Amino acid sequence: MTQERANHVLSMIETMAQNGTAPEEGCSLFGVGFDAAFEKLRNKYIRDQFKRGRSSEKFIVGPFGSGKSHFLHQLIEVARSESCVTAKVTLNKNVDFTRYMLVFREIAHELRTPRSQRHGIRALIQEAVAYKRNQVPDNPAAAEMLLNGWISALSDVDYKWPFYGQLLRQACAACAENQEERLESLCRWLGGEMDNAEHVKLLKAPKITSAESNLYAIRALHTLAQFVRQVGWSGTVVGFDEAEQGFQVDTRKKQRILSMLMADINGLNALQNGSLLMAYALTPDIVADFDTFPALQHACCIPGPISLRATCSRL
Repeated sequence: MTQERANHVLSMIETMAQNGTAPEEGCSLFGVGFDAAFEKLRNKYIRDQFKRGRSSEKFIVGPFGSGKSHFLHQLIEVARSESCVTAKVTLNKNVDFTRYMLVFREIAHELRTPRSQRHGIRALIQEAVAYKRNQVPDNPAAAEMLLNGWISALSDVDYKWPFYGQLLRQACAACAENQEERLESLCRWLGGEMDNAEHVKLLKAPKITSAESNLYAIRALHTLAQFVRQVGWSGTVVGFDEAEQGFQVDTRKKQRILSMLMADINGLNALQNGSLLMAYALTPDIVADFDTFPALQHACCIPGPISLRATCSRL
């Protein structure tokens, strides 16, 4: 082990000792007892289902301190090792889950490509363009021809939200041509600033009402996942840590959240060539409200040595 790696591991141990929380990176070094579960996640979902363009939603269930965050962080590490784009969002009372456009902005802000530490839509676009150019590293002219052909072909993709897909293509073109100001405007709108009048006017984007925002936020996320596949990455994994905090609301709003989660499952099942996995870390009291939604119960997995068999059987 190099000195740099040793220092990194020591830093992770200190973080866990001081805060009692799982580190963002390196959970696989400390994971014990989850090997079978992660192999099943890797093989069944990240390899098999993603290869077929299928998408899923999963809930990681356990009381406070049971290892949900560790499990979620390790899942994201596994996904990155399998060439997936990932995002980890910590839900809290400042992130109203019933306002999905706000949730989408958080996802877009936290996006990371497989071999980069940079976050966000702009980084995603830049890494996508670089990824395509690097497929012909020794021939710049051929690399540009390949890149331009790929950007042009993005127009033919059957995106969940065609206009969002069109602006993704424009962002790639702006990046390839070093049009920094246009790239900035495109990335800000693509990242969820769809109510910004200046960007709406510049990009000739549709005006989205507050009543429509949840629907378009979901379409944007699904289209983004389809784009990730077009780049050549395996898929997208989004993890929501401490999700119970975002779900601690009044009964009426909680029922709305559960209905939205149910709609998410139906939407993911219908998504074509998306390869998107959504994972939520939840406490048992939240899951107790899943009784009226059998599909939500089926999506639960419970970390911890005692419940490992249940975890594997439900994955």
